[in-house]
Amino acid sequence: MEEKNYILNVKKKLVEDIKSSTSEDALKILNERAELLQEAPIISKRWEQLIYLNNEKKELRKITNVGLGFGVIITFIGFFQWYRRLQKYQDILMKREAESLSSTIKDENSVLDEAQNNNEEIALNGKLKSNL
Repeated sequence: MEEKNYILNVKKKLVEDIKSSTSEDALKILNERAELLQEAPIISKRWEQLIYLNNEKKELRKITNVGLGFGVIITFIGFFQWYRRLQKYQDILMKREAESLSSTIKDENSVLDEAQNNNEEIALNGKLKSNL
């Protein structure tokens, strides 16, 4: 359809140009128009290809956006399932280990404090006995 309109427009313009020109100009115009008419089917096919590719690009962009959305959703679902099924219990175990480690450190600190207090008492007792 577009090819026919293009050819008709070229022919109309050709007739107008011939009427308003000299014989030498008319011959040049005829040659130029003949070349254009020969190229019209090629241009028309290229134009159709361009339109087709542009439509394909739009469709692929839609598909890509939908795929990206599903990918993000699947990623979040997978992360939450992993956390709920595995990591949650590992976190509880690590918390217990940290609490037992902190209580062990507190016990060791209290033992060290008692030992230091005992050493100080022994040292004081020793100084008091030597002074007597």
